[in-house]
Amino acid sequence: MRTTLAFDEELLEQARKRALAEHVSLTKYVEAALREKLSEEVREQKTQFRPLRTFQGSGLRTGVSLTDSVALSDLMDGDL
Repeated sequence: MRTTLAFDEELLEQARKRALAEHVSLTKYVEAALREKLSEEVREQKTQFRPLRTFQGSGLRTGVSLTDSVALSDLMDGDL
């Protein structure tokens, strides 16, 4: 698809030099740069942290470790 874009002359010259150095056309170079930028934004959206929901309470029970899955399972099943 053809389209017309207006670039800053210095930026366009840098892109031309890079494309030449990488032995690709200016079009291919600009396409690759645009794809990279767009995929970067998608990765950033996926890695954004969401706040954890919290509940009222006084924290962990004494003696319970979040790294002990068996104890946590027993606690949730009411065995402790």
